[in-house]
Amino acid sequence: MKYSIRKIKEQLGVKDLSDFKGLINSISESFFESHFYKSKSTYFEDILRLFDQIDNDYHFVWVLKQEKYVFQLQWKENVLKAHLDLLKQGITSNRDFGRAV
Repeated sequence: MKYSIRKIKEQLGVKDLSDFKGLINSISESFFESHFYKSKSTYFEDILRLFDQIDNDYHFVWVLKQEKYVFQLQWKENVLKAHLDLLKQGITSNRDFGRAV
């Protein structure tokens, strides 16, 4: 998961997967249900699956030079970016709530 972890490091500033999981755990369950229509645990399983898919596609495109997977890789990277942008909203709203209390 080196490639996908690098992507979340760039977007969210986390060090590793356990840091990312801690970040997910800091966001309220209701955020996941309202934005992703699934529980936090299901979301985490699904995002890990996306990480695996991105890393596999990266391997095919850049290591094995299989050009036909470029579109898949770009599409999945865009999906990941959209997820991370939404997670940023959850992090921000969680911090704002903490300051208000």
